[in-house]
Amino acid sequence: MGGAGGTGGAAGAAGGSGGAPVGAGMQTLPGCANLGVGDEVCSYSWLYDTAACANRGCRKLVIYFSGGQESCPALDDANSYLAYYKARGYVAACAMAFQTSNGSAQFPRNKEGPRFDMLVEAITSDPNVRAGWSGEYLLFSGVSHGASGPVVTMATSTDDDQPAWQGTVYTAACFNDGTYDAAALLAFGFANQCRDATAVVPYSRNYGRYCTWPAAANGNVAATWPDPSTCATADSAADTLVGGDVTRFAIHDWRLAECGSALDPCTRDVLPAPPIQTLCNQIGAAPGYRCDFASFPDTGHISCGIDAATIGSCDAWFQARLAARGLN
Repeated sequence: MGGAGGTGGAAGAAGGSGGAPVGAGMQTLPGCANLGVGDEVCSYSWLYDTAACANRGCRKLVIYFSGGQESCPALDDANSYLAYYKARGYVAACAMAFQTSNGSAQFPRNKEGPRFDMLVEAITSDPNVRAGWSGEYLLFSGVSHGASGPVVTMATSTDDDQPAWQGTVYTAACFNDGTYDAAALLAFGFANQCRDATAVVPYSRNYGRYCTWPAAANGNVAATWPDPSTCATADSAADTLVGGDVTRFAIHDWRLAECGSALDPCTRDVLPAPPIQTLCNQIGAAPGYRCDFASFPDTGHISCGIDAATIGSCDAWFQARLAARGLN
């Protein structure tokens, strides 16, 4: 899939055509619409300090995958997570696997791998990104769909074994509030009656990712809903990483976090915390692997990774891991 990524990322990089590198910009990948996983394009934006990163002077690149709402911060937003990373010496990129929340709800996560691969291939080869980034340290991050799809891709493909997914010196993953157990997610939405009209991620959305939502079922009337047990498929099994072989991951250093476990389940918590900790424990127990679990029970799902309590958590963890290896 690397060739497709290169094709999708070929357009529009001024730094690669002899001009000065551009420290902020956005790129669309039309090729994502031709991968057989929906007809929406992918896109990404990047931001860095051109003075600090001159001549590939910044050693750290963070790729932050958007949640299922599919949005990236404005490049002139001084309070965004992109600006936060920029101020700390990163080349920062926000990646959108789809363009709309409807697009990101259509497919099992294991089917989305080609989209995430195309994004990573394009970002890490983009001439403007490469003009600021030395290629050495790479951090993958994201929230919700952006903490689920990329992780499932790593577990169900060999994409993360490819050079485009790796820093030349060190690569790590720090994800917030992802889903790693399809049955547990369905049970959570069903038990808490997460309705279409009020829930951030309603039960019908999660059920519809794997099974056809019955015509007679009303997303706002829980008594009409199909039981979670009626939706067990090969795709829901593939999207369930809990209990699987974590040595499939090429990345060995992880931090996984849950957000919102002390808050309302449908409007603030949104997905179950136990599978996140279980997967992290499994990773940490594998020889040569490490996973640090973090909990932010009072930070809602939508704010996870961007509010005051969480915006710096992945940077702090990554810096600590670099220091532990004698890197800076």
